[in-house]
This record gives sequence, C-alpha cells and structure tokens, in this order.
Amino acid sequence: MPISRAWRYWSRRLLRVVLQARDSPRQIAGGAAIGTFVGITPTLGLHMILAVLIATAARCSRLPALICVYITNPITALPIWGLCYKVGCWILIPMGFVPLTFKSIRAQLAVVPEGGHWNFWHTCYLEMQTTLKLGWRGMAPLALGSLVVGAFAAVAAYWIVLRLVTGHRLLKAQRVALRAQKRIARVRRQQEFDRLVSGDTEP
Repeated sequence: MPISRAWRYWSRRLLRVVLQARDSPRQIAGGAAIGTFVGITPTLGLHMILAVLIATAARCSRLPALICVYITNPITALPIWGLCYKVGCWILIPMGFVPLTFKSIRAQLAVVPEGGHWNFWHTCYLEMQTTLKLGWRGMAPLALGSLVVGAFAAVAAYWIVLRLVTGHRLLKAQRVALRAQKRIARVRRQQEFDRLVSGDTEP
C-alpha cells in the first residue's frame, strides 16, 4: 500500500475513533489538546505515559490524547522541533542567550550512538542520549519553543476537535430523528391503509 493511501486510511480510522468516543465533547477535545501539547514537547519515549497521566488528572479522554501525541512522528519530528527551536531562539536571543547553530546541531545529531539491542525502548534511549548531547545551549531553545508552539497547537486542536465532535453528534442526532420521522410516517400510512381496507371511515 502506498504511503499516501496508508496515511489517508489510518488518519480516517483514527479520526473515526476520536469522533465516536463516548465521553463528552469537551473531554474529547481536552484529551486531544493534551496529546497535541505533549507530542510537540521533546520528551521522546515518554509521550504516551505523560499524555495518559495528564489526561487522567484533568479528567479528559485518554484515547484522543494517545492518538494526538503522534502529531510528532518520524515524518514530522524534524520540521516540528526545528520550528520549536527557532521560536525558542527568537525569545532567548534578545536576552543575550547564544544558541547553537543548525550546522553544529546537525553535526552533533549525525553521530548515532551504537547499541546492541534495537527494541523500542532502547531506540528511544539512544535518541534521547543523542539529543542530550546538544547540551544547555541546544536544549533550552528547544524546550522553551516547544512549550510556546505546543500551547498554540493545543488550543487549535481543542477548538477543532470540539467542533468536529459537536458537529458529528449533531449530524448523527439529525439522522436518528429523520429515521424516526420516516418510521412514524410509515406506521401512519399503514394504519390509514388498514382503515380503508376494513371500511372504517372514522379517523
């Protein structure tokens, strides 16, 4: 299956899962906002755990939170974190902070630590170890920028998901009401037909 078709298939399925959750629209939107915020932060390997813990503490839906953490994935990680780093630099440079250049960051991240067991948690550990090589000058702008970008993205995700869930449930209620009206009309037509067949002219 091509990547574009697979992306459309899984995005529709995950969106359907979010829309059909049984919690209230605000709980679902809150879970999506929490997952989006956590997913943008550079806490690789802890995204799912943090999203579940925060969503549980905030009494929001955990499933949308788990789904939305994947806003940062192998395809989107570099653009998102690059934007976060740039935003952090815009905030810190006027204060006299001297961040690392993208060239030095690329040189640091090009050195991949060696390891023997390539399972999920070991890979996350190696990625975190590589990221920590950036030191304070590299992590401070990334952390600050991810908080700012994550906050804006979380607000956007909250309102988008809230509108989607509310609209989906309203459309579903309208369809149920329309089916009920059609059912009532069929019953009335059947009753009218039975009266005509039986010769009863009284209403």
